Amino acid sequence: MGTRPPQFAAPPSAILAGHVWSFSRDPLGFLTSAARNYGDTVRLKFGGRTTWFLSDPALIHQILVQDWRKFEKGTGLKRSKPLFGNGLLTSEGEMWRRQHKLIVPIFHPERVASYGPMMVDEADSFTREWVSSTQVDLLEATTELTLRIVMRTLFNAKPGDTGAISEAVECAQAEFARSIPFIIMLPSWVPTPVTPRLRRAISHLDTAVEHLIAQRRNEHADHGDLLSLLLAARDDETQDGMDNKQLRDELLTLFLAGHETSALALAWGLMLIAQNPGVESKLVDEASRVYGNAHPHPNDRAALVYTSAVVQEVLRLYPPAWSVGREAIENCNVGKVPLRKGDVAFFSQWVVHRDPRWFYNPDEFIPERWLDGSTEANPKFSYFPFGGGPRVCIGSQFALMEVILLLSFLVARFHFQLAPEFVPDLYPAITLRPAHPMKMTVTVRQ
Repeated sequence: MGTRPPQFAAPPSAILAGHVWSFSRDPLGFLTSAARNYGDTVRLKFGGRTTWFLSDPALIHQILVQDWRKFEKGTGLKRSKPLFGNGLLTSEGEMWRRQHKLIVPIFHPERVASYGPMMVDEADSFTREWVSSTQVDLLEATTELTLRIVMRTLFNAKPGDTGAISEAVECAQAEFARSIPFIIMLPSWVPTPVTPRLRRAISHLDTAVEHLIAQRRNEHADHGDLLSLLLAARDDETQDGMDNKQLRDELLTLFLAGHETSALALAWGLMLIAQNPGVESKLVDEASRVYGNAHPHPNDRAALVYTSAVVQEVLRLYPPAWSVGREAIENCNVGKVPLRKGDVAFFSQWVVHRDPRWFYNPDEFIPERWLDGSTEANPKFSYFPFGGGPRVCIGSQFALMEVILLLSFLVARFHFQLAPEFVPDLYPAITLRPAHPMKMTVTVRQ
């Protein structure tokens, strides 16, 4: 690594734009270079706002765990409220505490495990028409699959039952992803721009979700899905439930966060497996040994040791959420970094997960690193694909179970071969997406 430069050094910047253009041209490359060349505490200039880029796991721990009450969510998530509303992902203060208390029981481990068979059943149904030499766009396929799963677990809906919601979600996500790099650079006092396409998509979403909520309230029936649990949730002290606006915001938060990140993890995972035949062989052998010709079940998760290590490694190299930001709501020191109220601190899973201090051959896909003891002594926040602290992703166990079961199922059933022309360029928007279609040829295993 060489000698670390003086504390609080920074890359060269433009007089007015600061680091805006360098960051916007290549966010991942710029941040990696900043951390490797200028240290764990780098002061950046974005739109006249003081921004600290931190790569020390101890400082990340301090912000997310130790001093989390001194911070709010960062600019990017704050500006996503037109899409997410005031749900658990974007709310703050007392609103967040109330909603968190209501929603935590919904993700009890037993409840999460009960959705496992549904996930695999949807994967079986979705891939039933795949035959050898089937050509697929991998991310398009995994997105459709995880969309089916979230529709079933959230709304107890079958494919096609809520097409208006899924179409509007896809439009809203695509439009918002295009605008997020620009939105993040705006000063905090500038209102979030909402394009006509995004406004229409949000309007369609609101109409569809509000109709579904009204229908369910009138039925007074438990459908065994997450919407039924949200409708039944009551505050322990006041016995109040959620009003329609809050239900809408939480449903869309679960919907949007609940399928895209899993779809990306699956797509990146299958890409890496296609590039590493040795890993593929071990996965197939483990699936055969653990559940044979049956379907993987949540009870098999403990035995799918190698599959779990593969998923950990996928999330290390290609974390769907590639950065985390926080804004200081009071003056404080983070390590030796003096933050003032309104300052922004952010850190990147992409950068920290590929730091050679914590992982040998950090840019290589080596699932065995999670089994050989080499990561056991690492600081906690050298690896944080789901964030951490009280604001950790509430659906992390749901997502992990989904990706482990589906990845095992898909690799046991099919061999995936990348198209020769595929280039794994990256498009880091809200999530870490491929810049080009992930074309694959699917072969059915005998």
